[in-house]
Amino acid sequence: MPYNILRAFLVFIAVTLSVIFHGSIAALADCITVESTVQKKSLASASTWANIRGAEGSIAATAKSLLDAAHGELKNAERPEACSALCDSNTNLPNIVMEVIPNKYRSDSSDNARCAELLKLTEKSPLVFSDRKFPTIDAVNKWFSSFSAGRGPEGKELYDKCPGDCSPRYRNIIRETPDGFLLDSVVVCGMPRDKSDDQYWIQYSYEWSCKSS
Repeated sequence: MPYNILRAFLVFIAVTLSVIFHGSIAALADCITVESTVQKKSLASASTWANIRGAEGSIAATAKSLLDAAHGELKNAERPEACSALCDSNTNLPNIVMEVIPNKYRSDSSDNARCAELLKLTEKSPLVFSDRKFPTIDAVNKWFSSFSAGRGPEGKELYDKCPGDCSPRYRNIIRETPDGFLLDSVVVCGMPRDKSDDQYWIQYSYEWSCKSS
């Protein structure tokens, strides 16, 4: 092949690859997260003894059941029509989003003023416990059960930052990887929950990385 023709061909290839590469980077920069509607939800008891035993209806048992369901249905989850596969750079699977929220709150706690300030603060800048690695979905649930009960270093840190009667609200983002699972637990320190009711809503949805329109 004559030198000039070869050179022109190589320039063409370089320009084409550059357009593809920069186009891909631009598209990734436009990625947003899109969350599905809640797939399943259930009320669960915050009773200490029930959760230690893992009794049916406890947060520990209910979270396990919902996480097992979420993981079991993960590969069949339907991607929103607005999503572009280009934005899922690592996997075509969505994240699991599990939320744990008190069912009822009380208005007569002496900690109401402090909790209101912490609520305002953590809604803007949540407490984040990120990049926790686990081999199985069951290990994710066991860590969360311990963490939300104030056990372990992260649990102690959580209740140091969300003290007294203030009640955490949890948003757990779980991503499956070739080696297991990654968990980011995002926590808002909320108003005092009604311990006479002593229940939490647990629910899950799916979250995709999608190309913004």
